[in-house]
Amino acid sequence: MRLLMKGLFGSGRWVSFRWGWKVAGDGFEHLASAVQYNTYMKTPKTLFGILTITAALALQVHAQSTATAAATAIDGFVVAITVTDGGNGYGWAPSVTITGGGGSGAGAFATVSNGVVTAITVTNAGFGYTSTPQVIVAAPDTTSFNSSLVLDLSFDGTVVDLGPNDFTVMTNGGGTFVPNRFLQTNSAFALNGVNQNIALPYDARLYPDQMTLSAWVNFQSIPNSEVGIWRAGNASTDGWRGFELMHESYGYLYADFTGSGNNAVISANLTNIVAGEWFQIVITRTTNSAAMFVNSVKVASQTGLTPYTKPQVTPMSWGANIGDPSGYWEFCPATLDTVHIYNRALADSEVYTLYTNEAFWPPAITNQPQDALVNAYSPASFSVTAIGAPPLYYQWSLNGSNLLNATFSTFSIASVKQSDLGAYTVVVTNLFGSVTSSVANLYMYPYLASPFTGLDTYWGQTNTLSVGVWGTGPFTYQWYDDGIAVLDATNSTLTLSSIQSTNAGLYSVVVTAAYGSVTNMPEQVIVNPAFVSLSICPNLVIQGTVGFNYIIQSTTDLSNTNSWITETNLTLTQPVEYWDDTSADVRDPDNPHKFYRVLPGQ
Repeated sequence: MRLLMKGLFGSGRWVSFRWGWKVAGDGFEHLASAVQYNTYMKTPKTLFGILTITAALALQVHAQSTATAAATAIDGFVVAITVTDGGNGYGWAPSVTITGGGGSGAGAFATVSNGVVTAITVTNAGFGYTSTPQVIVAAPDTTSFNSSLVLDLSFDGTVVDLGPNDFTVMTNGGGTFVPNRFLQTNSAFALNGVNQNIALPYDARLYPDQMTLSAWVNFQSIPNSEVGIWRAGNASTDGWRGFELMHESYGYLYADFTGSGNNAVISANLTNIVAGEWFQIVITRTTNSAAMFVNSVKVASQTGLTPYTKPQVTPMSWGANIGDPSGYWEFCPATLDTVHIYNRALADSEVYTLYTNEAFWPPAITNQPQDALVNAYSPASFSVTAIGAPPLYYQWSLNGSNLLNATFSTFSIASVKQSDLGAYTVVVTNLFGSVTSSVANLYMYPYLASPFTGLDTYWGQTNTLSVGVWGTGPFTYQWYDDGIAVLDATNSTLTLSSIQSTNAGLYSVVVTAAYGSVTNMPEQVIVNPAFVSLSICPNLVIQGTVGFNYIIQSTTDLSNTNSWITETNLTLTQPVEYWDDTSADVRDPDNPHKFYRVLPGQ
C-alpha cells in the first residue's frame, strides 16, 4: 500500500511511503520506504515512520564489542536492517550510519537491552540504492547524557528541576498540567500565550561554556508574530549577553550575543510544524559553532563563531521573551515537556540517540506483581504498574503458558484451585518494545480436597486408606490409629494388608507443608469377620478371604449367650460360598426359629 504524507521540509512537499509487514525474528517489523524525508510526529500518540516490535534479549554484558548489522534494499529503498552481532557494553543506543550502495537519505536507530544491540529500525528508507549499502553501528560508549546534565525540568504534576543542581523554578501567571506526548495525564505544562511563562532566577551554573538545549514543544496555535520559546539575558539589563530561541513569522530562530551585538544567528523555515503536534527541538553550542535540530534532523547550523557572552543578571525564561529592563513579553502559546540543558554540545549522533530515547518510549515496569498466599477456593489477584508510550498491552501467563483473556494490568482468580498455583508473569508491550515482569508465585495453604472418610471391611482383606491434598508442597504425612502414630505411615496412602480385628480403630492423618498443616479428623475403620447373608433355606452366603477358616454357630434363644452351638467349621475355597443348614426342616411348622453367626476359625 502506498501512503502520501507531507514531509517536514520544503514548501508542503509530499513524501511517498510504502507500508507492509514481515515477520522479523521474535516480532513483526513494520516496513516503510520513504522517497525523500522522514516525517515528524503527527499526533500526540503516533510517530509516523517505521516501528519495530521486538522482545528484549536478556544477555550478560561482558567486554565491550561493536555491533554489526546488514541492510536489505528493495527497489532502491532500504526496507530493513538485521542485527548480525549485537555487540556488548552499550550504555545506550549507538548511532547507526547507512553508507554506500549508490543511494542516499536512509536512516535508522538502534535498540539496546542489557548492553546489547537487539534491533535496528529503519526510520527513513532513502532512495536511489542500486546495491546493498553498508550499515555502520557506532562503538559502545558508556558515558551517559546524565553525567552532563545541568537542568532537568519535570512536569509530572509539579514544575521542578530534577537535575543535579536543584534549581529554583517559578511559574509566572500560572499554567495548566495536561497530557504529555505519550498521553500521560498531568505530565506536560501548557502556557496560555498571554501572561504565563516559566522562570529560573539567575544562577551562573545555568550557563556552561558549551551547551545543549533540548525540549519537546506542542503549539496550541501557531503564532503570527514573534514569541519567545527560551530566553536568557537581554540587550539592556544584561548588556547584550545571553541567548534566545524564538518563533518568528518566518520560522524558528536561535541567536546569542557577544556583549555588544549578535553572535550566532541561525534559523529554519519549518512551516510544516502545525498546532497540536509534538516535536523535539535541540540547540547545540560549542565555543565556535551552533546548530538547530528538529526531531533529530539538523535543520540549521553556523560555524566560525566566538563564545557567547553569559548573562549576569536576568533570569532564564521558558515561554516568553525577557523585556527591558526585566519584564516578560512575547508570550508563547505552547505546551512544554522534557526540558534539558547539558554542559556540552552533543554530537549529531548523540542528538539522534537523545531523540530516539525520548520519542520512542518502550514499556517499563514500575511496580512488579507480588506473590500471593491464599486458602483453597479464595480469590486472588496480581497487578502490575507499567509506563511507556500508550497504548500498553498486557498478557499474563502461568508457568510460561499464556492465559486466555488475561490481557489487563490486573489478573484476578475468583476461586483458586490447585491448577491455578504456580509462577505468574506478565508481558507488557507497546509499539516500541516489550518487557516481562518478575515472577509472582501463587501459593496455597494445605487443604484436604479428598479427605479420608472411614472404612467398613472384613477380616483378611487388604485395604488402602488415602487422602487427597491441595496446596503448595512438598507435603509430609503422618497417619494415626487411635491417636498413636503408625510406624512408617508417612505417605498420602496407608495400606493395611490382611487386615485383622486388631486393626480396627479411629484413623487420622496430619498433612504438613511450608505454609502450615491440616488434620484429617479421626474416622472409623470397622473390621467384620465376614459379610453374611441368610437365605430362606436356611442358606448362608459367606463372603470372606480364601483359605481362611470360619466357625458357623446357631442358637434358638438370643437371650441366652451360652446357647450358641457350633454347626460346622468352614474353610473358604472361593471368596463367596454357600452353606445350607440341612438339620433345619423349614417345611416343619413346629421347627423353632434359628439364628446364626460366623466367627473367625482357629
